[in-house]
Amino acid sequence: MLCGICVKRCPVPEKAVNFRNGSENPPVYDYKKCIRCFCCQEMCPEKAIHVK
Repeated sequence: MLCGICVKRCPVPEKAVNFRNGSENPPVYDYKKCIRCFCCQEMCPEKAIHVK
C-alpha cells in the first residue's frame, strides 16, 4: 500500500523506518535506530508489519 503511516508514526528523530529507496518502494528499517516501541506495527492499517 505504501501509505507511509509507519514512517510518520516512528518517534525516533532520525526515523528507524523510512523510504530510503524512494516512496515507490516499501519502507526500510534501520534496526540500530529502532527503540522497539512497535508504533509502526500498531498503526499499520494493512497489518503489514509483524514483530518476530
